[in-house]
Amino acid sequence: MKKDSFQGLIKYFMKLQRSEFMVISDYEISKQGIKFSFLPLQLRFFIRDFAMIINSIQMKFANLVIKPLKQNEANKLKEEIKNRTIKRILINRNDRIGDAVLSLKIIEQLKNYFEEVYVLASDENEFILKEIKGIKIVKRKEIADLNIVFDLIIDFIGSLAIDNRIKSRYKIGFNRGILSVGYTNFYPTNLSGSKKQVIEASIDMLKYCLGTDLKIDDLPPADFKKVKKNQTFIFVGNKPNRNLPYTKWKELILLSASKTKTIVADDPNQQIMNKLRNDYEILSNNNIELIIGPRKLSELAKIANDSSFFIALDGGAEHYLERYTNSLTIYTCIYAENWKPFTLHKWKSRVINNHVIEESFTSAGLKKYIFYNIKDRKPCYDLVCDYYRFKNPNLNLLNKILSRQF
Repeated sequence: MKKDSFQGLIKYFMKLQRSEFMVISDYEISKQGIKFSFLPLQLRFFIRDFAMIINSIQMKFANLVIKPLKQNEANKLKEEIKNRTIKRILINRNDRIGDAVLSLKIIEQLKNYFEEVYVLASDENEFILKEIKGIKIVKRKEIADLNIVFDLIIDFIGSLAIDNRIKSRYKIGFNRGILSVGYTNFYPTNLSGSKKQVIEASIDMLKYCLGTDLKIDDLPPADFKKVKKNQTFIFVGNKPNRNLPYTKWKELILLSASKTKTIVADDPNQQIMNKLRNDYEILSNNNIELIIGPRKLSELAKIANDSSFFIALDGGAEHYLERYTNSLTIYTCIYAENWKPFTLHKWKSRVINNHVIEESFTSAGLKKYIFYNIKDRKPCYDLVCDYYRFKNPNLNLLNKILSRQF
């Protein structure tokens, strides 16, 4: 190894130890949700970065070697799509709540192209997919009982790339490296590599693989209320490795309550709510209403639909609830670029004191704000999501958003 390279490597690890690692030690960080939290932070960084390099090499290999081998089959698929001979499809959405929410409009549009649309759902997101009329929702354990061959599998997740237990003539998805050998055609990169919002990336993947040109709107759900009450709804729940500290939630809630009535709900674990319900400063504030106890998202949607503003961290509940009103999404460790609210309008970005505020609006006139640290983010790979926790958001900036000064 060259001397310069060796010195550069030493500086890299010294930087982790001196600054970034020390930031971690300043906080009591929950390791829940981090599968390899028992490993030293420096080692987790190394494994994460090494995995990214390997993944990049694999995707390049897939594009250079696997894709040419699949060219005839890929062309045949596009021809069948053009001739409308693809009748029965399966969409793989066997994952989480937020991903299902962001697929709703795409699945709705795909019904116009295919006669039979099956959606592989999870126990967690089945209730969301039921918003779509005219599709057939199935679970993984039910597929074998169907005993049918699909014309096409659209594998949004990537978990069916080399899974041949579900029979299909064609299969498409995002680039899965060497595993892409199981696809008929695949998008040149993955979601994070696309640098696009997930709906836009999914539309591009379908256009690339099928030749379709889906037109997706950014309108709210059909039960959207135009008239809102003068209240802010705050959802404090999230995975422990994504969440804000209790002290920051309390500051934000009190800040909101100084301006308008503020309703607060939590996810089923009630970790933040259990502290709020015993906090005298919160309980004594007449402008704060706590929704104590687990609630279905459909119940919380009624509150969001009544509210003039909604605040949450990025996650399944946020994706589900922000559709109904003006909203602010705070990102602690996830790509804002991929997961911010979908809009047909441009985002206006401002950088203030190492914080980024982006603002847009939808065709229904709903304001959407996203807020995150300027620090560059990389995929977690279940290794270092806790490192990127945005634990100390600048509430002066949030104050301006709440005051609608932007």
